Amino acid sequence: MLLRLGGLALLVLSVVACADPCENTTVEEFPSPDGEAKLVVFGRECGATTGFSTQASIMPWWGKVTGIGNVFVADSDHGAAPTDKVGRVELHVRWLSNNVVELTHHAKARISKAERNVKGIAIQYATSGPG
Repeated sequence: MLLRLGGLALLVLSVVACADPCENTTVEEFPSPDGEAKLVVFGRECGATTGFSTQASIMPWWGKVTGIGNVFVADSDHGAAPTDKVGRVELHVRWLSNNVVELTHHAKARISKAERNVKGIAIQYATSGPG
């Protein structure tokens, strides 16, 4: 009996240790013109040592944001790029067609992910503000 409880405790601890410590907060959803897909802009925070990042994911119209953005990830580079009141870098979204979307971010944002094609949708990038 004691051995079973010890094994159960180890299992619970391993599940808790693998849980995602980060929190995603949806900023806005942008449906494609045909309504089949959407681009979701969200903030992701992983604790005091990392701060906020602005992220974007393309998914089916019915999808929910989980994990890291599959399209775009950026932060303010320690304040070099302007942010909103909670620390997210502004990201403008414009669908050019059902399968092409344009993302515009501040020139001084620190980009750690900028995919060019996700789920058959092409992503184009533009910058704003002084570089």
